[in-house]
Amino acid sequence: MKIALGVALVLSIPAAADYIAMDYDLHTCPGGWAYSLFEFTPNGALSDYSDGYGSTSYSWLHSGSSDVWVWPPADSVVLDVEQYLELSCVSGGAIAYVSYRIDGGQWINLSTTYANCTITEPIHFSIPVTPPCTIGIQFSSLAGGSGYPWMGSGDVYWLLENLTLTVCGDVYGLERDTWGSLKALFD
Repeated sequence: MKIALGVALVLSIPAAADYIAMDYDLHTCPGGWAYSLFEFTPNGALSDYSDGYGSTSYSWLHSGSSDVWVWPPADSVVLDVEQYLELSCVSGGAIAYVSYRIDGGQWINLSTTYANCTITEPIHFSIPVTPPCTIGIQFSSLAGGSGYPWMGSGDVYWLLENLTLTVCGDVYGLERDTWGSLKALFD
């Protein structure tokens, strides 16, 4: 009888669909990820470079072959990352992007930050999804000179740490049943 009551209680409690799909400190490159002009330090993933006078550099860090599978009943994915971003330029440009992609498609920008700023607020975005699908995450920046004659420069300093990607969805559980039908299971 006590077992039947325990089973009935467990079956009647809904289970949350939320789960952490990625959890990286970014002190090392996560397996399956790809990068250019990022290095991994005890403080996190760091992109620190300058370019200009007729040239442009592009840095990126993305989930590569480690895009995350998202299954029903999920309806969104939440991205959280601590950051320190400093962009500066003199007659040039510096831009930082946070992007995502669904099922390996084109990168979709969640945010674009332009030169001559310092940002210390964490990155936090909720991305709607329609499962089943995969989702990938990318951080990228661009720095370079502009103008004629080629002059100016752009500088990027971007430190990323403690990335968490949480898959969220409705609550689900087994259907509730009456005491009589649950009791009948054990007769």
